[in-house]
Amino acid sequence: MQIVVGLLCDSHGDPLSIEVFPGNTGDASTFFSQVKKLAHRFGAESVTLVGDRGMIKAPQIAALSEHDFHYITAITKPQIESLIVRGAFQYSFFDEDLSEVTYETALFSICVEWRGGRDLNPRPPT
Repeated sequence: MQIVVGLLCDSHGDPLSIEVFPGNTGDASTFFSQVKKLAHRFGAESVTLVGDRGMIKAPQIAALSEHDFHYITAITKPQIESLIVRGAFQYSFFDEDLSEVTYETALFSICVEWRGGRDLNPRPPT
């Protein structure tokens, strides 16, 4: 048997709520009930939710905008490439350990992700 466990923590990392979902439940579909729980059950007024690429997408971001809630997530390589084309990012940002860029209403913290020795730097080969 497989389950998905939803965990909400406070700013200190202490658990506020734990909810168990069926094992075939996608992270993105658990998101809305957790936002409602934070707003209504806990009376949260300003929250920052942290999730991976599969959890926080456009519909979830729209749900957050109904409250004073914010999010932290990773963006995909195509999204990075789009931001480079639009001039929001420069390739040189990926030469640093960490860069921060504000573009439109978003703050991006840019760092190169290393996974299994593969460099996922979007810089095209020279």
